[in-house]
Amino acid sequence: MRISVWLLLTTGVACALLFGQASCQAGGASDSWCNPFPSGYADAGSRPAVAFAGISAHRDEAETRLETVAILPLTKADLDYYGLGARAESPEGSPFLVRGLLGFEGTGRFLVYQHGDDLVVLHGSLGSYMPRPRRRPLVVWLPKEPTHVYVDINVAQ
Repeated sequence: MRISVWLLLTTGVACALLFGQASCQAGGASDSWCNPFPSGYADAGSRPAVAFAGISAHRDEAETRLETVAILPLTKADLDYYGLGARAESPEGSPFLVRGLLGFEGTGRFLVYQHGDDLVVLHGSLGSYMPRPRRRPLVVWLPKEPTHVYVDINVAQ
């Protein structure tokens, strides 16, 4: 039973990520962090995923730092402050603080990938309506700072 629920949830979230029916701009629920990616970027399945981690410590302060910019480089001291010091040395590149938005947290997951020089941060989930997006700063490890950061949510209804 547990595997069936997991498989159903995983399949549904994958569909939401790739074929989502609602974005963070839908239904007047937009947030200033919302920056949907161009339509040609929807082929996430062929893009390499980017290593990322959620922030649990000092999340409010991280949100404040991202109020006027979508991405910031981080130092080892920053990673320690956010509780991610053990990941300071990463083969994926340098750490950056980046914007993220949540739809339905319990039925979704983040997909973070690069598209050329751009970064896409997408949260896909299952739900019966479009929720108000909730901010969720993430730490990503990249070889270089991206030119643009696109942030969106998709909810399969």
